[in-house]
Amino acid sequence: MRFDTAVFSNLSRDHLDYHQDMEDYFLAKAQLFARPIRHALINTDDAYGRRLIEERRIHPQAEIWSLSAEGRPLSAAHHQLSAQDVRLNAEGLAFTLHYKEQSQAVQSRLLARFNVANLLNVAACLLSGGQDLAQTAVVLARLQGVPGRVEKIDLGEGRAAIVDYAHTAGAIESVLQGIRPHVQGKLSLIFGCGGDRDAGKRPLMAAAAERFADTVIVTDDNPRSEDPQAIIADIMQGFEAPEKVQIIQPREAAIRTALEQLQAGDTLLIAGKGHENYQIIGTSAYEYSDQAVIRAWKTK
Repeated sequence: MRFDTAVFSNLSRDHLDYHQDMEDYFLAKAQLFARPIRHALINTDDAYGRRLIEERRIHPQAEIWSLSAEGRPLSAAHHQLSAQDVRLNAEGLAFTLHYKEQSQAVQSRLLARFNVANLLNVAACLLSGGQDLAQTAVVLARLQGVPGRVEKIDLGEGRAAIVDYAHTAGAIESVLQGIRPHVQGKLSLIFGCGGDRDAGKRPLMAAAAERFADTVIVTDDNPRSEDPQAIIADIMQGFEAPEKVQIIQPREAAIRTALEQLQAGDTLLIAGKGHENYQIIGTSAYEYSDQAVIRAWKTK
């Protein structure tokens, strides 16, 4: 299979049940960019993205685009595309898109600062494909989120539940920090960890949760063949103040309890399963959806 364009968004600890370590994971990702592609779109706010360019791991025929929302464009790239003057509010996010000597205002309904980087990826795809900057800004403004990725469900009185697929420490940190500017009151978190997967990330996810959320509930994710209590025990090792953390099982009960605890202006982040409409317990997959639990509670 031939690829025309390859996009590097970021690299964080995940899939280490398949890769020896983070370096091995990076080298596996780098293989895509060593292919004869026409465009390599690289987030140079990410250290691994910068390595792809600086270590010349991209095929020499590719046009390299450096994408930055944090003022880190690389001059070694053929093209520099940046988002500046980033602003987040209750309606979404806004920024100024800069390319060459041009700039264009962008307003988006998406939540969380990391979605600025995602919008830059889209913008680079459009620009590399021949769209002009003004057309690109119009497309970005029309984009909507996908199910299970910072999916907001309004609960009234300024309260909201947000469902997201975050299932690594880096993702937990990113989404909590990303949505914080949109939250008027407290920001609570529910999460668990999948069984039969990288167990080393479990206490790291706990540490991120404790640092960036106001309150935390630990529950089940997809335990698979592992004992759910053993998974939770691994998670709890990462908390400095475990006595402040609630443990509620099953997942549906945890969500209902957290929703009941919300006050006006509060937001609840439910992390880990995102778009999934099942839960794997043992070797069986059961029908389950975080969104369905929220909507059932909302209409009770």
